[in-house]
Amino acid sequence: CHRVTIRWQDLAIYLEIPLADRATFSQGHEPLRTLEWLEQHTQQPSEFKNKLRQAFEELGWNDLIDELDGSK
Repeated sequence: CHRVTIRWQDLAIYLEIPLADRATFSQGHEPLRTLEWLEQHTQQPSEFKNKLRQAFEELGWNDLIDELDGSK
């Protein structure tokens, strides 16, 4: 999650998290809240990981893809 710290807004935009929802994310915890939002809006744990991987691929975040793949 720490590598998402400076990129969380790009991820939130990609995931189409509404501005109203993003506004509720407590300051300093935005990356975690972004991941929690995605988790709450997916049906299965595998869907969460797949959506996250797709976002990282589209955004060109290979370092995070490597980290995600390492958490198998």
